[in-house]
Amino acid sequence: MIPARAGKPAVTHWRVLDRKEGITLVEFRPETGRTHQIRVHAQKGLGAALLGDPIYGDGKMAWRTMLHASELKITREGKEPIDAYSPMPLDLAAFAFDLPVADEKSASEAPASED
Repeated sequence: MIPARAGKPAVTHWRVLDRKEGITLVEFRPETGRTHQIRVHAQKGLGAALLGDPIYGDGKMAWRTMLHASELKITREGKEPIDAYSPMPLDLAAFAFDLPVADEKSASEAPASED
């Protein structure tokens, strides 16, 4: 997806995890690392800005952009990869989404959409 004329190609895999009262919890897995990639793909590709995003959305319904990195994997040539995990922040958890349990397919195993 290249929404801007001068933009570079970017690939983001995504899947819906849960829906509640007009909002949707989406898992994004960017393949490339462009500035604002997830925010642009949510707004331009899926048709809805991230909750609280003041740049690509209206900045309402949340005091911050509701974007959270729950897992980061950094591959390093000739070294073991670095895996970092972070629990969902309380302000995001307050939306009470039903999250997949550990037994369910992870995003890396489940088919993902590309936008």
